[in-house]
Amino acid sequence: TTTGIVKAIPNKYAQIASPFAGRIIKSFVKLGQHVSVDSPIFEISSPAFFEAGKSYYHAKQEMLLAEKQMKRQQDLLKNGVGVQKDVEEASVSYELSKRDYENCVASLKVFHVNPDELVLGQPLIVRSPIDGEIIDDKIVIGQYIKEDAEPVAVVAELSKVWVVGQVKEKDIHAIHESDEVGIKISGMPEVTITGKVYHISEVLNEESRSLQVFIECNNSDRNL
Repeated sequence: TTTGIVKAIPNKYAQIASPFAGRIIKSFVKLGQHVSVDSPIFEISSPAFFEAGKSYYHAKQEMLLAEKQMKRQQDLLKNGVGVQKDVEEASVSYELSKRDYENCVASLKVFHVNPDELVLGQPLIVRSPIDGEIIDDKIVIGQYIKEDAEPVAVVAELSKVWVVGQVKEKDIHAIHESDEVGIKISGMPEVTITGKVYHISEVLNEESRSLQVFIECNNSDRNL
């Protein structure tokens, strides 16, 4: 018998922050609301995001121009009025501009922005990376936030959680992964929750001479 604490499972827990500095102009959520992957959380007007959009359009135009130039040089060579060197230079220029364009596309997709639907000057919509519910909401309309600001919302999927117990070194030999565990909580002493050992820590706490034991529990009734 030991005490433990309840924790959200890390890959089912997300802190939502803005990737750019800017001013929050709209919120799409409230506490307790269920959200899905890519659900909008808030909208932010950001000069840095505007510049990222400009860079994308510039790179796209440069690539299209380089592609036209390359095809022109290839046609000239095919018709006997061009030289191989010009074709090679145009091909290199096209490949470089194409790489710049692909980098801009990738940077936008990191923020769940579809480049084909991008409108220059539009605000950035920050979206949820996971399914879950809003368990913390600090979104303030009109608030200016910096790039390194604290998260303004937290999404967690809590149908399953971990209970993390501290087990003494002398007792750890009796515990194995997938063992069944009974858990009681002080607020509901008459209820026993069943869980299974998910993981036993490999690292011993030198001060307490104990190991962390992670127990996965069904939490569909939200008792935990």
